[in-house]
Amino acid sequence: MHAALPLPLRRAPDLCFGVYAEGPEALSLYLHEIDDDDVLRGALDLPVAGQLAVLTPSPAPAGARALPGGGWLGAWPAGGGDIDALVRLLMGAPLEALRLGGQGAEPPFRGPLELLWVGPDAQPEDFIDTLPASLLLSPEEALASALTPRLGLVLSGDGEAVVFARDPALLGRFIREPLAQNLRAHLGDGVSLPELPLAAVEALMAPMDEGVLRELSLEERARYRALRVEERDADGETVHQRGVWVAPRDGGAWRAGWSW
Repeated sequence: MHAALPLPLRRAPDLCFGVYAEGPEALSLYLHEIDDDDVLRGALDLPVAGQLAVLTPSPAPAGARALPGGGWLGAWPAGGGDIDALVRLLMGAPLEALRLGGQGAEPPFRGPLELLWVGPDAQPEDFIDTLPASLLLSPEEALASALTPRLGLVLSGDGEAVVFARDPALLGRFIREPLAQNLRAHLGDGVSLPELPLAAVEALMAPMDEGVLRELSLEERARYRALRVEERDADGETVHQRGVWVAPRDGGAWRAGWSW
């Protein structure tokens, strides 16, 4: 028998996600190994007009209206409201803690948490028989209700998230900041990061085949930086497509489009 040879381990990607078509209009973005708090804060800070529907049973804050079957419907702090208080509420902090200014340890988030951004005229009774029991169970119906929602978000509580949207640019906002954070952690705080153009991010929002994941991995070259883009099967083995973005070592911007 031959002794087993050590195999080189492939470095974990700096960002791993999947984008899939959910029916004729909606897209889903599956994010892996993310920070629930960061994703939630990013969603609450989006310029999406309307109301926030919390579909997971949760205590309703002052001014919100209860939804049939649990959860609540109300405004959210778009444009400079108290996002910290709302994040703590959605993550499971008791209302009493919020009234006291939100001091103390962060509450444990057990998940899942399902949120939907709907129009300003939506009423609690509109949710009866218009939504699936779970956005994850029927993703093709997540944005197909008569409520015409613009955005849906599911947080698993263990580092996984799913975002539903019709607009690829809206989905792209959930890629830019996590990627920047991961690259900053890899390169160090004192290093100037290349700018990530919106057009390049939107190109990453093209729908993929079921079971395929898109991975972004930073590579240091002698005179420039490279960001490798690969589409792989979920097992991480079979590569369907490769591409490379390049950028100067002293900041600049990523130039996308090299592929083979």
